[in-house]
Amino acid sequence: MERAAARLIELSEDEHTRHRLESYRRFEMDNRVMLKEARAEGMEKGMEKGMEKGREEGRGEEKTSIAKAMKAEGLDYAVIAKITGLPIEQIWKI
Repeated sequence: MERAAARLIELSEDEHTRHRLESYRRFEMDNRVMLKEARAEGMEKGMEKGMEKGREEGRGEEKTSIAKAMKAEGLDYAVIAKITGLPIEQIWKI
């Protein structure tokens, strides 16, 4: 540890080296900030995509539930398909 501190003092005495080290430190900090922002943006997009998928699944489940109730009431499969937008093949499987 003492050798590292001594080396730091030695390096900091050279103006050019000190400037290069400071530039590198800023570069590293900028990269960390950009990475953090990119992660946050990715998380936000992922959450939006996941929420949309959940809404789509919910709409599909609702259509299936409605079709099931209509089927239980004895409605024609073609009518159920027209109203719910589900394919007749899926209505048969309900």
